[in-house]
Amino acid sequence: MRNRTGSQFSFFSICATDCVSLTLDGTDIQKVYTCKYIGIRINDQLTWRNHTDDIYNKLKQLTGIFYRLKSKLAYRWFQNIYYAFVYAYLFYGIEIYANTYVSYLDKLVKIHDKILRILLNQSVCAPVPRLYEMFGLLIIEKLYSLQVSMLVF
Repeated sequence: MRNRTGSQFSFFSICATDCVSLTLDGTDIQKVYTCKYIGIRINDQLTWRNHTDDIYNKLKQLTGIFYRLKSKLAYRWFQNIYYAFVYAYLFYGIEIYANTYVSYLDKLVKIHDKILRILLNQSVCAPVPRLYEMFGLLIIEKLYSLQVSMLVF
């Protein structure tokens, strides 16, 4: 017999679904509004806000670390660090979570730009396209389009 006390369910809908309950062999299964599945946080309305908030919080923690390291490491090390930490968080599942409201992605774009400025030791006035060009990157929206295109074709 399976352990039903650790089981959970979620009901995906745009409307409020508080009246839905699930019982299996007399055991009530807990309803959750958000869960983490293979590293992607999914909520019951599929807005991806929880996932983008998770990525934002991880990147926000990294900004302080990068700021303290910027005068101690060479540029090539920052590229390695960027791809190991920042790019990995942004890239994983982008085909799913980047298809959301622009307002949810906006704070990710801003924190990403801030990290690039720190790593490249650029001022706040530095043009954003130049930052992406210096690192050889695509902006998040174009990275999303590229990944979806590669997935489809």
